[in-house]
Amino acid sequence: MLWCVTAKISDPSNWHAHDVVEFALCRSTGGFLVIDDRRIDLVENRTILIPPRTRHSYAPGQSPVEIKFFCLTSADVGAHLSPSQAAALSKLCDAGVSVADHLPGAEAVALADLIKDGLGDRGSAAQVHWGAFNLLLAFHADKLHLPPGHPSTRYREKMEKVLAWLDEHICEDISLEIVASNFGMSRSLFIREFRRHARMSFVEYCSRKRGENAALLLASTAKPVADTAFESGWDNLSHFHREFKRQYGLTPSAFRRKIVEEGGF
Repeated sequence: MLWCVTAKISDPSNWHAHDVVEFALCRSTGGFLVIDDRRIDLVENRTILIPPRTRHSYAPGQSPVEIKFFCLTSADVGAHLSPSQAAALSKLCDAGVSVADHLPGAEAVALADLIKDGLGDRGSAAQVHWGAFNLLLAFHADKLHLPPGHPSTRYREKMEKVLAWLDEHICEDISLEIVASNFGMSRSLFIREFRRHARMSFVEYCSRKRGENAALLLASTAKPVADTAFESGWDNLSHFHREFKRQYGLTPSAFRRKIVEEGGF
């Protein structure tokens, strides 16, 4: 189950490490997180992913800093994340502590509000919470800061343009070959660098982004499910229903009902 708690930290914490993935959303600004000899500022709307067994300590500033923590075990990952999502999380953890910043009022902040503090719910409520957390991880990965010298930096600028273009045109009929050609890359180079930067294949990325678009439309509008699918870039309703349930554990209609019951965005 997904463990979640919101805490106000007013005193420095002891050095500690966990056997779980620790994901933190800063609700306010102040102080910093210390990872060995690296200091990460605690800034409002910043998300920080801390891999298992990473020694760290929190050092608040003059005022308490509010942080929403999410913790998940390896068993949780296997039970509640799809294989592609689990692989993406594994690659994030392999790269070490990662940081991403989000705009005030961004979807990532709203998604965190959907996940209630506690040791996790069961049944359909838990599925909604895991769906929201999967989206939260996706937004974190999209906004990721990479340190200088990281292997991904060689093609980083070009691949950032690729991902930005894809996000803008995700609802259109696009193919790997078309995108690679548009950006002057061979098919093999594009496949390799896309996976390196997006931490998943081109097809997986398109499916995930279309699923995210559909989930946001389902949560924030009253449009029919079919219209939501087509507006999100799907051209086959059966495929849409299958992929949506694979990503979020619920059918689109059931997902919308649970979002309404949980209060929506």
